[in-house]
Amino acid sequence: MKRTILLFVATAITSAAMAERQLNREEVLETFTDVTFDGIYVPKNKHFVAYDAPDGTLHILRPNGKRDEGRTWFVNGDGQRCATNPKWSEARCFDVTEAGDGVYHQYRNGEHLHILSNFRKGNHL
Repeated sequence: MKRTILLFVATAITSAAMAERQLNREEVLETFTDVTFDGIYVPKNKHFVAYDAPDGTLHILRPNGKRDEGRTWFVNGDGQRCATNPKWSEARCFDVTEAGDGVYHQYRNGEHLHILSNFRKGNHL
C-alpha cells in the first residue's frame, strides 16, 4: 500500500512538472525585465523578494531586511535566466517554466530550485 501511494505521488509530481511550459528567451526577458517578484528557494524553503533591473543588476531583499549586493542577471542564448553572485565562480542559469496563475518555476540541471510569484512592474523593494 505504501509503495502504491509513493508511486502515485511520484507520478502526480512528474505529470505536474510535464504540464509546465518552458519559456523561450523573449518570454523570459519580457517576464523578468524591470519586475519585482517574490521567491522561494525550494531546497531550504528560504523566502526572498527580487528585482531584475533593466540594466542587468539583480537586487535581492531577505526577510531579515538584508540586501544582497553585487549580483547581476541576464538571459543566455538558450533562453535561460542566469544570475551572478560575487561568491560564485561563474553564473548559474535556470530553465524557467510557467506553472499557471502567475507562478513560475526555475530548474537547474533538472532540479526544481525556485518558485517565483507575485510579479509587479518596477522596483518595489
